[in-house]
Amino acid sequence: MAGYIAYNEEFQLAICRSCRVGLSSENAIPHMRRQHKQSWKERGKEIKRYIATLTLANRMDLVQPEEPREPIDGIEVKMGWYCGEGGCSTASVSEKYLEDHCRREHGWCAAKERTWFQCCLQTLLGHPYIKYGTASIVFCAHQ
Repeated sequence: MAGYIAYNEEFQLAICRSCRVGLSSENAIPHMRRQHKQSWKERGKEIKRYIATLTLANRMDLVQPEEPREPIDGIEVKMGWYCGEGGCSTASVSEKYLEDHCRREHGWCAAKERTWFQCCLQTLLGHPYIKYGTASIVFCAHQ
């Protein structure tokens, strides 16, 4: 079943090899059943048995990294943006979201120098549990 699912022991996540997203104990089987219907139809029992052998974190107990880090193998890396204001941990794949955040939270305006920077991001879990922040950053264009 390693052809369908990888395992990350550090975070106790299953990783869907096809979608490149992390899967917690609550969504590993539902993800495979809904997103990979043909594979599930052909090998669902085997996939379910394999997932049962993994020690998977509950999404509420998942320990997010606290600092920017190296990419987690198997999870998609996306281009994104992070807030450069001291101590702020806001990051997003949407530059518009970061611009609005900086305007709203830090008083940024177009007359000022831009305070957000491009970076590469990962999120441990896929939709609908996506969570970006400074700890999601795996590479920054501005350090």
